[in-house]
Amino acid sequence: GAMNIFHLYADDTGDAGDAQPLLSVANAVEPGTFDPDAMAAFTSPGLTLFMRLPGPLEDREAFERMLAVARQLAEQLHGELCDQSRSVLTAQTISHLKEQIEAFHFKTQMARVRRQRN
Repeated sequence: GAMNIFHLYADDTGDAGDAQPLLSVANAVEPGTFDPDAMAAFTSPGLTLFMRLPGPLEDREAFERMLAVARQLAEQLHGELCDQSRSVLTAQTISHLKEQIEAFHFKTQMARVRRQRN
């Protein structure tokens, strides 16, 4: 897809149209792109999954979907999940990420309320 990386859309149709991706997958090796013509021989030490908030789904649901996709990829590719510092992803890290999403959600809601008052 765009930027030569893979994208997953909320409706799972694969048809981007004008929709914002639910999540994107980049190669962990610079420049982070994929060559579709060379995928049969592709190897990489890692993949990076990321999403933008706000996105096409509610923030918490989007994160749960991304986490499920990451777990599925790790299982199918015989890899392990790591956090942004490349440490093994723990339940504590997942909890911290969820807290960050909640804080973002709260700030977004508060900004919306402030705009409505003005």
